[in-house]
Amino acid sequence: MDALPDTRAAWFLEDGTPYAGGVFEDDKGKPFGEALVTCWKCGGSGRWRGRRKCFPCEGGGEIDEQVRLYTGPQLEKREQARLKRRAKADEAAALKKREIAARYLVFRDENAHLLERAEACKDDKFVGEMLAKAEIWGSLTCAQLDALGECLDRKDRIARIYADSKPVAQPGERVEIEVTCTGSAKWIQKKFKGRGREEMCLTDLLDAEGNALYAITPNFSMAEGERAVIKGTVKGYDERPGWPRTQLIRVAVVEVLPALSPEDMRVPAPSTDGIPFRVDADILADLAPAA
Repeated sequence: MDALPDTRAAWFLEDGTPYAGGVFEDDKGKPFGEALVTCWKCGGSGRWRGRRKCFPCEGGGEIDEQVRLYTGPQLEKREQARLKRRAKADEAAALKKREIAARYLVFRDENAHLLERAEACKDDKFVGEMLAKAEIWGSLTCAQLDALGECLDRKDRIARIYADSKPVAQPGERVEIEVTCTGSAKWIQKKFKGRGREEMCLTDLLDAEGNALYAITPNFSMAEGERAVIKGTVKGYDERPGWPRTQLIRVAVVEVLPALSPEDMRVPAPSTDGIPFRVDADILADLAPAA
């Protein structure tokens, strides 16, 4: 770059800071200068990973860099253009927000019953995410609506299955019980002991009396509908799903029983005449093994 005469007008950096150093011109005739700017690598801290000294700025936090220079009128013109772009973007965002709000009202009217059920279960992570996405985008896709309905149906079914659930045995007591798996989940996590990772299994269980049990262990898992006689030690109780549950540890399978089909796992829906549904002996008899 070639140096310009000192008789040129006052120069400013892009942020409006006055510039008093040498001025250079690139091949296109645009003025440049050299100024201290915040280091692009360490962000001005002078240190990098492991608290080592930053190499580009040598620990100073600033580096000399060629920067574009502007005159006062040029900065004013740039600011006016920026404000114009911002106003246009704000107007477009406001218009889009109004369109989403209008679309959301129509969506709520068309799916009032489903959303009313979802609001009652919004503490569930998936249901809460679907409600938030519906408000953000104004609607949900058909696949999302189907998934939301299936999730709510499953929660209702499980709640009806466990309607009469109560704690089983006392903490520390070893029990042998016949159970049916109502659901399970698996994930990978760090081992409690030693190095490495392991697969952890959460298994929800139902006994013949309609009591809810569950086990969180890498050594025991069942699929939905499977039945077995198991042994386990009662660790404690909780009511996080909305009904009493008994947690089992050191679970071992004593005998594998014939599994139930998906049709056998279904529980009748609540009646529409206002009488609340209650899991009775007939339903439990269907879930229990045949004599």
